[in-house]
Amino acid sequence: MTKHKHSNIIVFALLAFLFSYGLSFGFQWVVAVHRLPIADAAADLLAKGLAVSGPALAGLTLTWIARKSVWRWLKEDLSETRFALWWLGIPIFTMTITLLAFSLAGARASAFPALLGQLPTLLSLFVFHVLVVGLLEELGWRGWLLRRLLLVRTPLVATLIIAPVWFAWHLPKLLSDGSFAAAFALGAIVNSTILTALWSRFSGRTALAALAHGSFNAPIYFMADQFPEADAVFAFSIVVSSYGLVALAIIASNWRWWLRRPAGEKITKTSRVIAASG
Repeated sequence: MTKHKHSNIIVFALLAFLFSYGLSFGFQWVVAVHRLPIADAAADLLAKGLAVSGPALAGLTLTWIARKSVWRWLKEDLSETRFALWWLGIPIFTMTITLLAFSLAGARASAFPALLGQLPTLLSLFVFHVLVVGLLEELGWRGWLLRRLLLVRTPLVATLIIAPVWFAWHLPKLLSDGSFAAAFALGAIVNSTILTALWSRFSGRTALAALAHGSFNAPIYFMADQFPEADAVFAFSIVVSSYGLVALAIIASNWRWWLRRPAGEKITKTSRVIAASG
């Protein structure tokens, strides 16, 4: 990887961090200092939305700086997407795994039937985490960064580059709980592997990555809120371990794909120029 490319990844990560935490903390400061008439729930939701906008804004900014068309980038991502009915199985699968994990972590299984009355809450969480959190994050992490890394690196190496950067971006929110941070570090590797495959190998692009990302998140938040007596960190560790088995199965099913060198490297240096230019 060229020095220019290394610096490009660093710039993307810094911009994602600055946009996310600058906008989120800045908004919260304005609300607190000026006592804006915003309900706490609405203010919290807006702050979260701003916090996850960083990766998308970083990608948009670097695309604009490189004098490339932002619209063309977004249109290209959508035109390459291959929608399929099996996508609908992802939220069902993640919810099932999370239910099992929380039952093992101390949640009262006898109370699970009562969760049917909380379906509107669960659906609203899925909508928020797919259309806001998933879409804004994945537009940057996979839609911008992974796309460029795959021009110059194998899918496996690209995944292993993104995972620690993705983890570091989350770090300020993880500092209060070391055990959760450790589980999240593993989760960053596992989920990055799955999302690389969904975005690239299965041609789901940002739409499928956003669906999967939101489907990872929503059940965890929902169950942790519904069952405060359960050990959420332990449950999260079980979920991550389960997804780890999925990631290993995905790699094993076509391990040659993960080690495949970029086609651009076999032709010219064009791919490296495109990747470095953003």
